[in-house]
Parts: sequence; C-alpha cells; structure tokens
Amino acid sequence: MFTMRAIVKNFRRGRNRTRSNQLVLDIAKITSARDAYRMIGRKVLITLPAGKKLIGKIISTHGSKGRVRAHFQKGLPGDALGVKAVISD
Repeated sequence: MFTMRAIVKNFRRGRNRTRSNQLVLDIAKITSARDAYRMIGRKVLITLPAGKKLIGKIISTHGSKGRVRAHFQKGLPGDALGVKAVISD
C-alpha cells in the first residue's frame, strides 16, 4: 500500500475569499510540480486535534514547488492548519 506524509499549509485563498473546504498540502520529498502532478486522484486522511478524521481527495497541483490542493466535502476548522496528513491510494 502506498502512503506518504504531508503537512497542511493553508486554505485555498483568493483576494476576497477563503475556501475552507480546499487545503494546500506540502508533501514530503516532492519538490517539483511534475512530481506533484502524479499525486492527483489520491486520497488524503487528516486527523484533527479534537480526534475527528476527515477524508479528502487531491484535485490539482498548486504552484511550482510541489504543493497540491485537496478537496473535502465540508469546510474545515482553523485548527486544521499545520496538522499532519496521510496520502494513500
């Protein structure tokens, strides 16, 4: 089974809007957009400090440093920032 570690960096943001159901993830050992492109479609598991587990999906890359965007069904709380995530098949 394929697993990788990631860290939640931020919500997906624009100038006037923050999308609380999309997160920007920094995946360990991935430093280019080409490598990050291979992660699209994989599942993401985040365990919040309160013990709640959330499952999302990687939908696209974010920038040129190897970060990805993950989409979740519901909005996430602010304490999700900086939390470790697990990426699997």
